Amino acid sequence: MARMRPAMHRSLVFFLFMFVISGCGIPVATEVEAGRSALIAGNPEMALAHFQRGARAQPDYVADLSPLREGIWTYLGRAYYDSGKLSEAREALAQALKRDEGDFMARLYLGLTFLRVKSSPTQADKSFALADILYALKERVSAKRVTALVKERGTNFSLTGEMEKDLRTAGADDELMEQIRMSARNRPRVE
Repeated sequence: MARMRPAMHRSLVFFLFMFVISGCGIPVATEVEAGRSALIAGNPEMALAHFQRGARAQPDYVADLSPLREGIWTYLGRAYYDSGKLSEAREALAQALKRDEGDFMARLYLGLTFLRVKSSPTQADKSFALADILYALKERVSAKRVTALVKERGTNFSLTGEMEKDLRTAGADDELMEQIRMSARNRPRVE
């Protein structure tokens, strides 16, 4: 029995070590998932808290969720963007692109941030302008993803023939065009 003790001790140490190592990624993944849920639910402030904790704990964390691969800094930038904190969004998204130049969502939201800073509307209008959608399509964000974003946030323009031509050239499909039309019909009229 005495010879079993060192082996059991090594096994116990090994399993504890593996438990600690495997547990290191769990809190960050949990924070990211909670933050994503908060973003989807339209609560960017709550999402910010989760993503900030995740970025502090593991700044190189990447959520490899099909079809996108987004780092913690991209999520943090998106939460800042949705909160209207554009300078913080710009910093977080720039950090995301430093870590992964191929992060298309970071590139998309950084472009949207620059557009919003230029136009800086007085109200927190989250609807998309034509330039936002064209930029996303030109940056190779899938038409399906852009359709989902337009469905979620709406647009702030009414589609013309020239706009439709530009959108089609950039890669818009029938589903996206229909969603833009529906958004224009459902937008509250300002008189």
